[in-house]
Amino acid sequence: MRRLLIALLFLSAVTLYADSPSIRCSYEWDQPEANTAETNWEINPIDEKTFQSVFHGARQSLFGSDSFSMSRKDGEGEDGEPTTILTIGIATNDHNFFRLEETFDSYDERLEGLPEIVRVANSPSGPLFLLTIESTIIGANTRTPISRKLILTLHPKPRVAAFVECFESGGGGACTAFDAAYSSHTALECDWSRKIDDYVCATTRAYPDFHWMTHAAERRFTLIGDKSLPVAKHGMKSFRNLQELATALKTNDDLADERVIVQGVGVLAPIDRQHRRWLYAAPGVGDDMELRLFAFAQAGAPLQVALHKIVDGHEAEETKSKPEPEFTPIADEWTVSTGYSFAMGRLEIVPIVLHDGKGRGLFWLGVDTSMTPATMSLLRIASDVGPYDHCRTFIYPASASIATVANDHADLTIEPHSRRDDEGDAVTWDEGDPMPCHVHGTLTWNRDKGFFLMLTDVPCKPDEARAAVVIDAFGHLSSTPLHYVKK
Repeated sequence: MRRLLIALLFLSAVTLYADSPSIRCSYEWDQPEANTAETNWEINPIDEKTFQSVFHGARQSLFGSDSFSMSRKDGEGEDGEPTTILTIGIATNDHNFFRLEETFDSYDERLEGLPEIVRVANSPSGPLFLLTIESTIIGANTRTPISRKLILTLHPKPRVAAFVECFESGGGGACTAFDAAYSSHTALECDWSRKIDDYVCATTRAYPDFHWMTHAAERRFTLIGDKSLPVAKHGMKSFRNLQELATALKTNDDLADERVIVQGVGVLAPIDRQHRRWLYAAPGVGDDMELRLFAFAQAGAPLQVALHKIVDGHEAEETKSKPEPEFTPIADEWTVSTGYSFAMGRLEIVPIVLHDGKGRGLFWLGVDTSMTPATMSLLRIASDVGPYDHCRTFIYPASASIATVANDHADLTIEPHSRRDDEGDAVTWDEGDPMPCHVHGTLTWNRDKGFFLMLTDVPCKPDEARAAVVIDAFGHLSSTPLHYVKK
């Protein structure tokens, strides 16, 4: 099967206008891209006699003195498998002739009809055209429609100026529909701009609204020029980077009271000022309950406070937010608030509650004032939601249901991580040793490493049920018995 350059899933209708066709794709799973540099679509010159022979009787589209001819030949390859050869001819107004050819392995990918060609606009360097090629990948249990969008320019010689590929996922195994539904959904929209003679595109990625947290993020760019454009939010001041925000904070105190948007970082909310540092917060970028905390001092560069998470000692691996290069989170349907700080030995702890979509998380910000400057570390104490795993199940992380501070340490009752369905019921693991009912944790502070957690398993008592953590709006912790179902 041909190597796919770009994977854009769940293709929606492509709206075409007479003078400036738009490009629309919606898809899942894969990160959006638009290829403007390397493609395997090569346009080669041919002589007029060969052109007339190859495209005799082919379908022709005329655009003034430029023309496109298209033909397909269905046959068999060297291995005896069915193939389709798509051939596109280009005759320019200066009487030059070119050919673009692609072979489809019809056993894996079937070409649907012949391509469509429309004029996009007349640019200073000559007319631009949008060539759309439709095909379908056929698997054992899948039929995947693909739509390739090639932006062609003819002068000084024909070339592919930009390339986008969209494909729609369908069918598959028993869990494919669930995995697709709970994964992030991404939409690509490109509209022609006469002002800059290029497509201006916005790629938006978000989790579905029935998930715990949607975490919408956006990337804006030009399609042909492949130039990044700033992402904006109405009513918010925008900054190119964290350093620019840090500089503005030193001269504008009002910024410390309002949300802002930073390119590549996202929407930030001011939450507190600790030890001559402004603190801004934002949720994570994946589907886990995470808090990103940024500190801005009067001197020095801004820094992101390291985030750590409560564990139970039985996790197979840690779940982390997936980075999204060039994306800027734009979601603002979340709130973050701080509670009254308290001491744990020489450490000052500021509790922070993140209410993100349908989920809540409790975090402790540790501030060690015995060091100059004061050092900070962030610990997720509890979360009442978890990231999606597979086949309609989620992994709820280990979380404290009780936290008691005693002098220089905190005693934690930790509810172990659990696999749950979309109704919140626990799903039996049927693998390995049974999990303990609780884990006792002793939390201390190491001035070199930050928070330090020691764990001890607490086996289940007869007829004792494992528990789920509940977090109220003020960050108070409690627990409720888990209901089990067997899958």
